Amino acid sequence: AKTHCLPVWTICSAQQALESKMGVKNMIANDRLKNVALLQDESNFYDIVLSRVRTISQPNSIDPYFEDYHKGFTWPDAIGSETFKRFFPFYKPAIDVLRAVSYNLTTLRSSVHFMHQTLKTQRKAKSNELITLWQMFDDVVSYEEDPSGTTAGIAAISSKFNDEYKAYQAGDRIIGQATKGRLKVYASRCKKIIKTLFLYFIAKMHPNGLSVEEVMNSVMEWADHDKGQKADIKDNLDHYEVLLDELAKE
Repeated sequence: AKTHCLPVWTICSAQQALESKMGVKNMIANDRLKNVALLQDESNFYDIVLSRVRTISQPNSIDPYFEDYHKGFTWPDAIGSETFKRFFPFYKPAIDVLRAVSYNLTTLRSSVHFMHQTLKTQRKAKSNELITLWQMFDDVVSYEEDPSGTTAGIAAISSKFNDEYKAYQAGDRIIGQATKGRLKVYASRCKKIIKTLFLYFIAKMHPNGLSVEEVMNSVMEWADHDKGQKADIKDNLDHYEVLLDELAKE
């Protein structure tokens, strides 16, 4: 099995066969061959990745986040404070998109890697904001993984979705070249919007596109993000609607 790079369960089956002849209990083989319904329940996946990537050291600090974000965005109230706490500091739909993207690479371990890397990056930057999809973009597109087993080659977003990635790059250039208007003033936010749309697209989620509200919730920046964050939900919705209209024209 080792010579031919066969999977671990082949080795375990061989161990199991030896075990039956020798009468010696091999705990490794026995444990490996157990049929554990690990991801049968949808919530198991979230429990596993969240426990792998973060530990909440100050649970009492989460409530102020909920109070702050629910004033400017609709998703906190939609999921409720308990679910908000469970996924903190991540925006839950972002995890779902990463999971779908992971299926297009090699394994689900890549989604754990994305979340972990982004969390470390945000900690290093001393960020005090929630983590959403566009913050994970750079880690996702730069990630290369040598697939396990007998499959050769490297899995990477830019190579597997070459045309789509070139389209994203063209959009990014257009925003960067804007000389006036909202695309110039809000260039950074517009780039975060197209990063979000790109990841949803390659994840094959929301094939009919995202609503203004869904884009607002995914990007998760107030209209006046750098000026006190006093904007309410309506202000933010209006702001994103105008940005999306301008992006569509360009």
